[in-house]
Amino acid sequence: MFPIFHLLNLFAAAFPAASAPSSPAGWTFVQNGTSGIVIIEAVVVSPTLALTFDRAQNDPLQLDGFSAWGALWNFQTNTASPVSVGGNAVESPATEPDKDGRMMIRLFDPCTDANGVGCTVFEDPSTLHLTTTRWYPSSLRIFDGSLMVIGGIRNTTSFYNNVSAAINSFEFFPPKDSGVARPSPFLNRSLPANLFPRGFALPDGRVFLVANNRTMIYNVETDTETILPDIPNGVRVTNPFDGTATLLPLSPPLYTPEILVCGGSNSSDAIPSEELSSQDPASDQCSRIEVTAAGIRRGWIVERMPEGRIMPEMILLPDGKVLIVNGGGTGYAAINSVADAVDGQSNADHPVFRPVLYDPKAPLGQRFSNEDLPSSDIARLYHSTATLTPNGNIFIGGSNPNQNPNIVNNTRLHTEFRIEYLNPPYMTVPRPELHDVPSTVLFDHDITVSVTLPRGLDAKNIQVALIDLGFSTHAFHSSERVVFLQADLSPDQRSILIKTPPNNRVYPPGPGWIFLTVDGITSVGVHVLVGNGEAPPVQDQGMPAEHGGPDWTFHDHSLSIGFEILELIRQFAISQLTLLLKDRLRNLAICPSPVLTVAPRRLLRNYCLPSILLAIHHHPPPPLRITYLTMAGHVMLQDTLGMVHEHQPTENSTNPPPDIPILDQISGGSQGNKSIGCSGLTRQTAFNTALDVKITNYGNVESLAKGHWSLYVMESKGSIFSY
Repeated sequence: MFPIFHLLNLFAAAFPAASAPSSPAGWTFVQNGTSGIVIIEAVVVSPTLALTFDRAQNDPLQLDGFSAWGALWNFQTNTASPVSVGGNAVESPATEPDKDGRMMIRLFDPCTDANGVGCTVFEDPSTLHLTTTRWYPSSLRIFDGSLMVIGGIRNTTSFYNNVSAAINSFEFFPPKDSGVARPSPFLNRSLPANLFPRGFALPDGRVFLVANNRTMIYNVETDTETILPDIPNGVRVTNPFDGTATLLPLSPPLYTPEILVCGGSNSSDAIPSEELSSQDPASDQCSRIEVTAAGIRRGWIVERMPEGRIMPEMILLPDGKVLIVNGGGTGYAAINSVADAVDGQSNADHPVFRPVLYDPKAPLGQRFSNEDLPSSDIARLYHSTATLTPNGNIFIGGSNPNQNPNIVNNTRLHTEFRIEYLNPPYMTVPRPELHDVPSTVLFDHDITVSVTLPRGLDAKNIQVALIDLGFSTHAFHSSERVVFLQADLSPDQRSILIKTPPNNRVYPPGPGWIFLTVDGITSVGVHVLVGNGEAPPVQDQGMPAEHGGPDWTFHDHSLSIGFEILELIRQFAISQLTLLLKDRLRNLAICPSPVLTVAPRRLLRNYCLPSILLAIHHHPPPPLRITYLTMAGHVMLQDTLGMVHEHQPTENSTNPPPDIPILDQISGGSQGNKSIGCSGLTRQTAFNTALDVKITNYGNVESLAKGHWSLYVMESKGSIFSY
């Protein structure tokens, strides 16, 4: 198992345009070649090659007399060649691992040979390793070019993650925080069905995470989690209840992020695996959410696929549509752990042979279509993969729901080595071509690219997409991304002026592919490096961006030294701004109220919780209420629209008695004076009305409720700042 692959820069190249009939044929499946290894993992590394991996087992592809477990698939010759893992002459079950593979970081060196000659995977166990063993984690390229490693389990497991072995943390490569992993309360809450969490880099630099049926936004820069609404109807979508998920294409000028989550299972994760069945129906639900203030207020929008799918995969296409492929109609991921595993091996059954297209721009209820799509005759269940290729078609391989290290050929759901391509209609007609594309493109720049357009295409219908082809494994395509670029075709239709992404948060710096689609006909992709090419972590590039939230204004600059802000989450319509304070502020007590206030603990006594602020809200703000309070000081607040906010007290915090109400309201007060409404506190605190006009405009609770909510933090001198 390979938890991380850090792909470095590769040079641009392109396939020649196809010569074909003038009218497109339909979608077609084509079988072409065998992979030599079971393709559990696949990532496109050059215009002609995909790097693929299996577990170390008895695959037929040989490397120096041993079964290979890494291979390069050649899109031009449709053949597989073994790849040396570690740069050694032989890497095999007999010699591997040099160190526990669950800790390894392996780097694929830049390789320009079209046939992969000289291409290797480099490892150095003494320097390239994780902080701990991680089996079934996920990885994601983030805004500074680093790799974020998410979750996993310390040891292998037959089905669920478990509390004793779960790795509920994040870490990064290159390492952040002096190589110390960051604990994640979110991952802890998402047990036990949280293997292979689904992570997405949002266009402001934060990360959207899905684990089990839970979702949240993580701020990498401030190590803070904002809990979002659960996926509706109890549908679970991470291993072993694998659905799939994607960040829908981003478009200028706003690059509004939307997350689509499809398939999985409605089964409870409290049911032991031996009481589950391979015949339990998979979910047909797709849930979609716009990650904006208004979108989170609306919540998840539920849609239905033509059929249920467990272990499907979603592929973003250059025209903005989403292809859903692979998977089964019943059962679960993993092997031989349910009551009635098929042939004693597969936890899933009833392969879904026909893909489906999803059009994000179509009206609700009309987004799914499969009537023009063909059916395969190859089951693609556990340990199968799919990816868009630089040529614009979809590469599909793998499937082996059989116990390691067995290659099984005598069962209905046998080990699969056959390779398929799913070819879109544009593969059969003359296609647009891109020429003279620079190998490196900077952010927020204009580039002019020569083009050749086939005759008869409507040049008014033009799209330019920058695509990260991502990394495919276990029903998820990590880092997959489509960013549409502003593009203007010249009057003579011989060149296009393209505006690159505004910054490294809209498109994390690294490799990408530029595709041109004209009148529904898509070109071959051209390989580019996006950004300045420096090694991660990189500084922000391009147009300045909001870094995960609004700016704060200090109205009394004496606070700029006394207060260090650890976190600020972007303001959402139904969410809070959560402010975590550095350890130096642990001597302050926090009172959540309509205007949240922090005062010295001696003023508030011990009635308010230390070390965290909950919560500032939108205009108009929904009221909060306490829904849970324990003697240990664990407080959960829930607003009227279902957003949940939690606080875990620090070891040094003073826990409030459970019978003391934590929330209260501001009472009375003229301009410039407000009572702090924390239980038992009646002291009036004077504010300097010259500091902020918002303070002087708040005369009473009624007027406050109608206006913009603010946050006030006081030190003993009475200084404040607000947003």
